[in-house]
Amino acid sequence: MSTSSAAPLRASLASAADDGCTGLILDTSRVAFRDSGFLAVLDWWPRQGRRLRLANRSRAVRHLLAAAAPARRRRAHAGSPTAAGRS
Repeated sequence: MSTSSAAPLRASLASAADDGCTGLILDTSRVAFRDSGFLAVLDWWPRQGRRLRLANRSRAVRHLLAAAAPARRRRAHAGSPTAAGRS
């Protein structure tokens, strides 16, 4: 995968989805560069009703996920059925 683009990962996941794959284990041990594009690709897969597990998380991936965790929790909570009743 290019160090500056999540496009190859997005293409690989789209191909797997087209082939009917519903669950993936993604080894991220060699991911050295991460950005919001990478995170968007990781978020896209489960939103389509599929399962994704990240194995061997590199330091870069762990830091990205930790930094994004509060915002991801807020988005998940905002989309919950009980959140709509509290608005």
